[in-house]
Amino acid sequence: MVGEALLGILIAAVVAECCGILEWAARVLIGWAARFSYGQAPRSHTRLVEHLQNLDRCPGQITKLLYALGLVAEGLFAWLCRVSGRSGPPGWESAPPSQFFGAVMSLSTALQGFGGDIRAQPPVRRKEFARLTTRLRGLLRHPSEVFDDDGAAALLVTTGSVCDALIDDRNERAALALVEVARPHLERLGSHPAAFGLRRAHASALLQLGCHRRAEELLHGLIEEEKAAFGVEDPRTLRTRHLLYWAWNAAGRHHEAEAGLRALESSLSSVPGTDTPFLRHVQCKRWWTVAEQRRTRAAADGYDRVTVDRSRELRPDHPDTLDARHSKGKMLVYAGDGHQAHAVLRPALQDLRRVEGARHPNTLETRKYLALARVLIRPDCSRTHRRTLRELRRTLRRQTRKHGPDHPHTRDTQQWLALLTRSSEAS
Repeated sequence: MVGEALLGILIAAVVAECCGILEWAARVLIGWAARFSYGQAPRSHTRLVEHLQNLDRCPGQITKLLYALGLVAEGLFAWLCRVSGRSGPPGWESAPPSQFFGAVMSLSTALQGFGGDIRAQPPVRRKEFARLTTRLRGLLRHPSEVFDDDGAAALLVTTGSVCDALIDDRNERAALALVEVARPHLERLGSHPAAFGLRRAHASALLQLGCHRRAEELLHGLIEEEKAAFGVEDPRTLRTRHLLYWAWNAAGRHHEAEAGLRALESSLSSVPGTDTPFLRHVQCKRWWTVAEQRRTRAAADGYDRVTVDRSRELRPDHPDTLDARHSKGKMLVYAGDGHQAHAVLRPALQDLRRVEGARHPNTLETRKYLALARVLIRPDCSRTHRRTLRELRRTLRRQTRKHGPDHPHTRDTQQWLALLTRSSEAS
């Protein structure tokens, strides 16, 4: 028995050492990948830092190594292109721009079948979307000069739409990765109106990840260009403005954010044929800023109206409708109203499981806040506390695997878990 125990300890020590070696190897490989991709250019160091940050978010040692190997493969390809005098995949030099334009339009048409929203898509359709996104990434890796102006513009518009769908699906880092691949095309057409949607998606992804200062900088610049190109009241400019106000809210400027969103809502409501789904997004964000100012009853009534409107305009179980219900329930948890929050979140969770799936990030968030509502209802029940702690730990593991440890959803769960753990220990 003693020998078996010692052998187990020895094996565990070797495995731990190997895991450390795997991470060390991954870091070395990332350094090689940056040099292969960019040589001695200043961009090499910037990308090295970004890749190392992404490495820290990888959930396991083997995953870290696989991530690094993928970067090395891309770097080797870039290096081979440079030494062979090519800028892209073999055969691109002889292909006419019309061929690339046709490929972009074909891909764009296929992606339109998803309606810009993949949250409620079944697994087979989600895999198809992933396959089309891979095709898009392949097109983006071609040198920008192989596309004529129309082809480059169509490519950026399509990329912006895909990024918007990824952000709505709570996959912001995939959207940022796509923006990075598209950077050479953005540098070519950055001030072209066709690039504005992708630039807006870039800022939106950063905002969702909690980088509100950087997002605000990007949005300020974009708004000025959109005002010059489209006008102050153009729907595209209004979309960017609403993100700017949301960035203000993230920075704690709740009153200013509410005023901006209220003015925006008024502008949209007065325009015949307005984009109604966008109007509802603006209203949802405004009611959250109202809740941030502790006007809970007004915010709850506002969310009820948005839910009724979305149920009528879309359907009762549309992801946007479910999002409004979740936001109301989450807001009530923050306000300490466990009974009302439970009444809202319990049926919302059932619908989210059916529509988006049990493991979707939106479902996990609703499940988390439903568990917190139960604690508010029974603050002195040790059994409820233990059950909620188990639920939060399970949610944290899943969110860490999906998003990494520094995603806002993950950090929020960590904070609630720490708070409840201290509360349980104190009692």
